[in-house]
Amino acid sequence: MSYPNFAYISRTFAPGWFAAVMGTGVFALTTHSLAAAWRLLIRDTVPHDARCGQRAIFRPHP
Repeated sequence: MSYPNFAYISRTFAPGWFAAVMGTGVFALTTHSLAAAWRLLIRDTVPHDARCGQRAIFRPHP
């Protein structure tokens, strides 16, 4: 049995697979590039109030 040629494989392959792969790549690249401008997309480990020098709501007063 010989290996099928590329034309046969590309005709029988589901076109939705290509769309899903390309869509995932576009989503990943867009999210990565927008994360530099949108702080919402970056996981914030330090509360915003602590960075501003204010007390965070969940911290008890001394």
